[in-house]
Amino acid sequence: MPHVIAFSRAARTLVIAAVLAGAGCTNASLTLYPEFPAQKGSLGNSMLMADYVVLDATMGDTNIVDIAGNKQMAVMLMDEVSDLLNEKRYHVENRLLSSMGLLMNKNTTARVMHTMEDQDLDEDQLALKTPPFYVYRVFERDTLKQLLAAFYLALINSSKAEGGPNPVIAEAVPLGKTIGGGTWFVLLTGGINIPVGKELGMINPAETMTLEKVGTHPITQVTMMLFVLNTETGELLWSDMRHEVGGTVHKERIMRIAGKIVGFLP
Repeated sequence: MPHVIAFSRAARTLVIAAVLAGAGCTNASLTLYPEFPAQKGSLGNSMLMADYVVLDATMGDTNIVDIAGNKQMAVMLMDEVSDLLNEKRYHVENRLLSSMGLLMNKNTTARVMHTMEDQDLDEDQLALKTPPFYVYRVFERDTLKQLLAAFYLALINSSKAEGGPNPVIAEAVPLGKTIGGGTWFVLLTGGINIPVGKELGMINPAETMTLEKVGTHPITQVTMMLFVLNTETGELLWSDMRHEVGGTVHKERIMRIAGKIVGFLP
């Protein structure tokens, strides 16, 4: 199977916009959400929710997910983002890692490592699973897991036209009533590490000129999306995204992307 983090057509369009925005000096999100600085003072205490997963591909046809390692990295990422947000006076009080790969293509499979001891096992000794690879206990019930997935999907498929009204994410309202409403910062991060030898052997550089080609070939990539919304009304107040390809997805890179994406907030 192709080692790809799958996104919807709208999300792929957002990737293009994010890449273009990152190449310039202007804040594209502030252009789209010019009213957000004035709303900042009324946000109150907030919660940071996250879905985080980074897969490691092998030279064969296998994805590996280190559950414990991903959880540890997700916690460090949420700590960093919370600190950065609080420095900007956003008052993040609670953090929740909701899931790991909830929106990944359900046809994707991966061998999972649950403990440090699992790292010593051969690949074929690891359990084979489909995403999500982890769901916080509150969302283990099918109805809530489906609502959370619909919420995240609505976020990544949302669109805002310059000068137009803010999108409304209807799923945020019942979800907020269930686990606690108010202002939510939602951080969605997904990535995959492809061995360099595999990238060199399968990538035609000319084909990487279009996002569709990049999306259908094995290549290291990482995407981070940040959303701010009012869960009482469902109004999306802010959204931003960064997408990078090539190299290796590691802690320093994740933290650097987080610093950029939070840095653009007023």
